[in-house]
Amino acid sequence: MKKLALFSALFALIVTLFFVACKKDEAQPSNALDYANPNNPYDFVGAKHNEGLDILKANKTGQGLNMAQDFQILAAHGFGDGDYKAHAENFAIMLSSRDPIKAIMAKFRNEARVSENLYAAMLQLDEIVSTKGLSKELTPAVKTFEVSIPSLNLKEKETEILYCATSIARFSNTYWMAEGKTSSADRDIWRTIAIVAGDIAAGVGAGLEGGSVEDIINAASDGSDLVRDLWDSGSIAAGPTYGWPWGGGIMGYPCNPGWACPCTIEMDPLNIGPYYMAGTGFTLSDDVVALVMDGSGLDPVFRNMISGGTFDLATNFTVPQNIVEHLYTSGNFPIPAEPTVFTQGLKEVIQGDGTYTIVFPVTYLNNSSSVWCVTISGLQ
Repeated sequence: MKKLALFSALFALIVTLFFVACKKDEAQPSNALDYANPNNPYDFVGAKHNEGLDILKANKTGQGLNMAQDFQILAAHGFGDGDYKAHAENFAIMLSSRDPIKAIMAKFRNEARVSENLYAAMLQLDEIVSTKGLSKELTPAVKTFEVSIPSLNLKEKETEILYCATSIARFSNTYWMAEGKTSSADRDIWRTIAIVAGDIAAGVGAGLEGGSVEDIINAASDGSDLVRDLWDSGSIAAGPTYGWPWGGGIMGYPCNPGWACPCTIEMDPLNIGPYYMAGTGFTLSDDVVALVMDGSGLDPVFRNMISGGTFDLATNFTVPQNIVEHLYTSGNFPIPAEPTVFTQGLKEVIQGDGTYTIVFPVTYLNNSSSVWCVTISGLQ
């Protein structure tokens, strides 16, 4: 992990790249000062983030999400070392949420890895993005917010992270507006704004994991691009339903009292149900899978079971092969030849903003591995 001090020697070069990157598209505002802020000591981060988006746009191949490929492309152009695995769980949580910034900040707050001051400041930035994102109103609002940063009593690293986040917010907002993303688009506005919020969340997550400024830039560039890919492809909105169905099987938790629930999960593209917990999924790479499940039908006791930070899986659970095949083929990834087994025992639970993500590591007989992140929302 490169130390922050190494970046000071590259500052002049980065500033030069900033002016080059901002000439990428005639649709982008001609005067960079309209959205830049020379009073932000990390304003080059937003500029480099936009450059990273241009690199991905010019070099990506194939359709669908591919986190590993994106990080490799960025690394080949001087953006980090291509290590996407350090960000996989955070990205799964971010992409599973309608409010990526709040979800990431809640995760780190629950893990006691962020101060209350930075948490509150990031929620203020989140409010600006959610109310003014993808409009010309965002830049002046963010600049006004930046004036208050020196008085927020943040630690040095947290001040750095917040300045990076505000720079990314302004530059990302400008970039995606130039790409035709606006708040007046005839679509789910939260999904559109998540394109801006996603790169902020990804960058902040990288910083809170102890990453350098370069790590923040890498993660933010790919986070923004992956959110765009996810929403544009309709992977969540149009995906088939996966679910744990009613009828037969084992009586008891996590179902509501008196409900029957087999120890299984199945895919039903025709929505022949009913399910007591259902959702959709996507594959971020050949070894990172996410399921987003509606847990509103689960018994409150189940929430209490997992709210302590772990989930005790009583028995081994083999994911049905049709689920595995669909998730991997929809992302154009090779299907694992061996059964995908969630082994019994304690699993980590990452609590976000109103969500719980159970992390299931999988190790195959050939020593390859994957991680499945099952995010459950709607728990009462």
